[in-house]
Amino acid sequence: MKTTDLTLLLSEYKQLTSWKDIYQWQRVKSKGNTEIISEWLIRDFNSFTWNINGIRKDKFRIDDHHGFCSNQTDLSQLTEKRFCRALYNEHNIYQHPLLGLLLDYEIPLTEPNQAIKENHGEIDLISKRDGEMLLIEAKISPSSESLLKAILEIFFYITTLQHFKLLNQFFLEYKKDFSGMYFKGFVPCVLTFTNSTSGQQLIEIQKYPKLIELISIINSTLKKMAIKQLEFYLVETTIDDRSKFLRKGEERIDKKGCKILLNHYVDVKQCFPDYDKKSYQDNLETKITTKEIEILLRSFFTYYRQDAINYIIGRLNNLSLNFKKYNEIYPKNKASEALEILIARDFPFREAYTKIAKSYNCEELFELNFSLLNYHTIRTFVPIISKFKSDTILDKFIDLYYNIPIISTKDYDGISAKEIDLVAEEIIIKAICEYDSEKIVPILKKSLLVGIIGETKSIAINKLLKYTTKEEILELLPDFNDPNMGFVMALTNQKTNADWVKEFLSKY
Repeated sequence: MKTTDLTLLLSEYKQLTSWKDIYQWQRVKSKGNTEIISEWLIRDFNSFTWNINGIRKDKFRIDDHHGFCSNQTDLSQLTEKRFCRALYNEHNIYQHPLLGLLLDYEIPLTEPNQAIKENHGEIDLISKRDGEMLLIEAKISPSSESLLKAILEIFFYITTLQHFKLLNQFFLEYKKDFSGMYFKGFVPCVLTFTNSTSGQQLIEIQKYPKLIELISIINSTLKKMAIKQLEFYLVETTIDDRSKFLRKGEERIDKKGCKILLNHYVDVKQCFPDYDKKSYQDNLETKITTKEIEILLRSFFTYYRQDAINYIIGRLNNLSLNFKKYNEIYPKNKASEALEILIARDFPFREAYTKIAKSYNCEELFELNFSLLNYHTIRTFVPIISKFKSDTILDKFIDLYYNIPIISTKDYDGISAKEIDLVAEEIIIKAICEYDSEKIVPILKKSLLVGIIGETKSIAINKLLKYTTKEEILELLPDFNDPNMGFVMALTNQKTNADWVKEFLSKY
């Protein structure tokens, strides 16, 4: 509901006297009005009143909230309420890695019995995470409501409760969920989708400097009330067909509803829209846990991609140089002390980058990724590196194949055999099959009797047939009728692989 008539917009704005008026004003929904309204709110932030009329005083928790929804509407229709219930159903027993354990959804803030009803809305989701209670405002795809609208909603909800000393009562109704846990406070959150209007604004936040300034003022206000600063979460999904987002779960006993579930994993990342480049770097220097660093790196990439790339390259290259330097130090006890400091400070950073590397693979990071590729990181970095082609890369893959990690050993009648990481083996075979070179023939022959049966093995055989014949391949397969092959069959899956290869080649 954008208006290009600033006189009209200002005229409407001047009629608003309370924060309830502000957050319910239709004009704040429009992306196009974000900056001008943010500017006015910055100027008049302390001018608006708070109204307790119609606010629920207790009984925020609704007894029949068990994640069910009506069967009357087909599940192909994705709505905000359905998404929130589905997320609740997925994470009310097993906590979400970022949002925690979801406790409830659609928590009403409006008193039900009013002579003249005033609507104060409802909180979409609440959760507990490390002793904190998160109050979450959700905007799903393809909502056209602005990020400003979402921020004002959750700011109004949590501040109203605190202003009228109801936040403690709110917590008491969920206190049993925090049993045995020290309560650390309340956190207001905005959860939105990348392909919603608010999500796009969150991604392109630099276009909205006044909104960033308003967020800073809101955070300062929350801090004075002993409430944590706003947190922002972005749902990244590759599902274009919204009709396939949800699926049916457990039915109600009366058959009048069912639990609604997510049909696929929902990837959520935390964003820090009020951080500048220096803030990201300063925080990355002080964070020591892999999870904290991973969260910051993902957000850093969202807002300052090239700066994030440069920072990662610089820091990890410096880590490698220091590691090499400390290994050369004598006496060794001094090197050991230095390495302990290095590992404590920088190795969590490398681990965090390894976790996100696949999502942010690009040519500028190739040399770094190649340097991080070893037999411990095959699963992560081979698929990344394989997007680039060269003889050097192929030689590296071949060397890795002969050094695939051993995950266990087996014993049979006094004879031992080593079991390799079959997933890593499959990943390397798939990568080298993208090359046309005589170098790969010995590897392909070796892979016939190991690895996982399926698509990758069929690709390997087809590639091998470019360099040899069907008959020559069959001659490579042992005779498992030989009694001396008994220990091989007991310790390995070679016979199973050989039988599968014969069956595959029989079609030629």
